Amino acid sequence: MSVLRSPNMRSDSPQPDLSLRDHDNDSQIAYGKRKQPESECSAEISKLRQEMMSFLKDFSVAQTTNMNKMKEEIMSQLKDQLSGLQITSNKIIAEQNQLKSELKSFKKTTEGDIQALQDSLNYHSGRQDENVQKIQSIASEVTKVNNIGEDIRQLRNKVNDLQFELNTHQQRERLANLEITGLPQKTNEDLRDYLLKISNIAKCQLALEDIISINRVEPRSKLLDKPKVIVAKLRSTLIRDSIISGIRRNRGLTTVDIGLPGEPRQIYVNEHLTPLNKMLFGKAREATKKNGYRYVWVKYGKIFTRKDDTHPPVHIRTIEDISKIK
Repeated sequence: MSVLRSPNMRSDSPQPDLSLRDHDNDSQIAYGKRKQPESECSAEISKLRQEMMSFLKDFSVAQTTNMNKMKEEIMSQLKDQLSGLQITSNKIIAEQNQLKSELKSFKKTTEGDIQALQDSLNYHSGRQDENVQKIQSIASEVTKVNNIGEDIRQLRNKVNDLQFELNTHQQRERLANLEITGLPQKTNEDLRDYLLKISNIAKCQLALEDIISINRVEPRSKLLDKPKVIVAKLRSTLIRDSIISGIRRNRGLTTVDIGLPGEPRQIYVNEHLTPLNKMLFGKAREATKKNGYRYVWVKYGKIFTRKDDTHPPVHIRTIEDISKIK
């Protein structure tokens, strides 16, 4: 229903006073430029009052409906929250009850274990005294073992000294020996002839009488497709050193140089070292190469290294001496 409002009237303004004024005053109300009859004015006022009352009634109903709806929504939300709080509260109560039950059980168990713990402590205290005595006894035995260990260390040093002396003695027996490796092996070969040809290349005068013995020797570590080493025992170290020096001046030796057919193969002529000295020489060569040393050589069965011309030579006697090459 449409409602007639004055230009300044709002829906939230106080209800106007619609009571009838004195007829003398009402007779003074004019609409437009001419006066209307009194009956028409009363009818319009009554109609306006009815429209206002109808509007207020509709507005009140709408407001009541909205308020009820908001109330229902709020109550629903409160119920949901209360339900969640109730569930949480129930969980907390259940956990508290469980904790109380566990505490009671723990208290009973603890009361029962205290006496057992006290008895166990008394028992272990007695055992501890026994263990102290055993530890003291073991410490005494350890002292004896340490003394034995010192004896073993001294014995090991003596063994090393004896090994060094034995190696020195064995090397001394080989001072006049010449070792030839890389020379192909064949049946009915004349090793003395090979040695004479090698001495000629080295420009060393060698007679058959200077060769005391010459044989092929099986190496301790057999190498596949490698000929056996030739060891020649000569009359003097001077002859041996002359042959070795001559081959070095010749810048090496091959099978072609001594008249053997086929592809040339390198032949090496060196001093005849003991197995221990061969091992030390190999280790020394590896260490000098790794640490940038310029020289490593053997002289009269002794192994030497030298960093460069400004450093003194280092004599390698034992495997511990390899650590000096740094």
